[in-house]
Amino acid sequence: MNRIIVVLASLLIVTTPLAGCLDEAALEDLIDDIVGCMDNEAKNFDENATTELVGNCIYAASMEAFMDAMNQEIDIQSMLNQSTTAGYSMSMTTPMGDELGDMGDATMMMNIEETVMVNMSANAAHVSIAMSIPMVFSSTTTMTQVGEVVNVHHKLDGMLVTDMGAETIDDKYQTRDMAPNVMDWVIPMLADSVASDMGDDDSEDAEDDLIDEEWDMDSATISVSFDLETNSQTMDLSTAMDNGSMMNLSVKIDENSELMSYSMVMTDENGSSMHMSYVLMWGDAVVITVDPTLSKTAIPVHWDGLPDLNNHDDDDWGDDDHGDHDHDNDDSDNEPDMWMCDNGEEIPEDWVNDGVEDCSDGSDEYDNDNSDDDWDEEPRNLSLTVANNQTFEAPLSDFSIQFLTCNSDVRSECSVEESASLTVLMGQMGNSSYVYIDVDADGMISAGDTLEITNMSSNFDFDLYDAWSGSYVSDSKVNGPNMPGFGGILATISMLAAAFLLPRRDD
Repeated sequence: MNRIIVVLASLLIVTTPLAGCLDEAALEDLIDDIVGCMDNEAKNFDENATTELVGNCIYAASMEAFMDAMNQEIDIQSMLNQSTTAGYSMSMTTPMGDELGDMGDATMMMNIEETVMVNMSANAAHVSIAMSIPMVFSSTTTMTQVGEVVNVHHKLDGMLVTDMGAETIDDKYQTRDMAPNVMDWVIPMLADSVASDMGDDDSEDAEDDLIDEEWDMDSATISVSFDLETNSQTMDLSTAMDNGSMMNLSVKIDENSELMSYSMVMTDENGSSMHMSYVLMWGDAVVITVDPTLSKTAIPVHWDGLPDLNNHDDDDWGDDDHGDHDHDNDDSDNEPDMWMCDNGEEIPEDWVNDGVEDCSDGSDEYDNDNSDDDWDEEPRNLSLTVANNQTFEAPLSDFSIQFLTCNSDVRSECSVEESASLTVLMGQMGNSSYVYIDVDADGMISAGDTLEITNMSSNFDFDLYDAWSGSYVSDSKVNGPNMPGFGGILATISMLAAAFLLPRRDD
């Protein structure tokens, strides 16, 4: 009845100037009603309210509602199924303990940060994954794309990096994608992300998960607060394990009981703490920008059928055991026969004249008239296909096929022996010929395109040169930094976090 009165009062106020016959005393009685929650069991009970509308009252959600929200799928693909503009940020700090052996100590912490934002309607995305152990190593990989402009930032440094033989990196570049589809790189980039691993939970009940971990939920201290401007609720929960471990959890949900954010601090019986937080972003909270002034780098092109680094196809090696040898597998129960280099170094005799310079002076690769190792003097044929994982596309007219002679791993230091622009898709290069087939006829380098090269000299290396960037595709900075052991470190993070608070048992 009160709601009807309020509606009628609104109508009367609007129509009064037209009717001119409303009794002033009656109008004052109507407009003096105070709209609010009249239920004293509600969190926003208003003792002065005289009328109540449906939805005026806000009631505290149950702990199950908060825990269910925390257990929602919060990977970016699930979020994009709800909205075309979405994102999240995650951070975690966890003690390393003895995981790094002599390099670490019980107080050493690992920090992980991950930010993901996608705006499908603008073909825009931003992914940043950072991991660090103070004084040991720090790694950040960031990829950002808005339309055709792509930015990439790699940063890698620290004692662990240099001790493992890798170089420190702090590179920022731009490249382009003329047929943008940001999910082509967002999903692969997040394949091994820590946040995705945390969200991959087969449990149907997050509260049961906590109980299984021996948390004393019956004695937990729980409070719920409200933000009336956003109609959101926050549950703060504190509890403990029998072994003295403590957990402080804060979960924020919106008016529909959907997760907005959570943060958690878990402290073990020794006082070491793990911190974890997660914040979801929607709509206007997702802001993605690129810098089109960065130095340019070529798009990476991935080939199926590309031979080894010296461009020797497997079929050209014959039955002899030539090619890249695995030094780690050359040790056996019987010591191999050794061969002395001109500079006094010794290498296994099997490595001599195998196509790879193992002596630092290169003396193990030499002409031997008594040897049948003339396999590397024959011209070679290459049959290549742009791999299905090709992500970025660029005009064929930007590229040229180049035959190179190289005395360095740096392509820019190689000598160009033959070159042919892909503006023309077939032609001659000295004594060689080439045919590029643009399978989808889109004028771009894209997955499935093929390149046939015949009669290429065995002395030449093959590469594509990108005139737009002034660099070779094999030197593209879009490829991630390579640090030995980094993938293994990343893969163990989730296990370390999961095992962190399990009760300790004396051996």
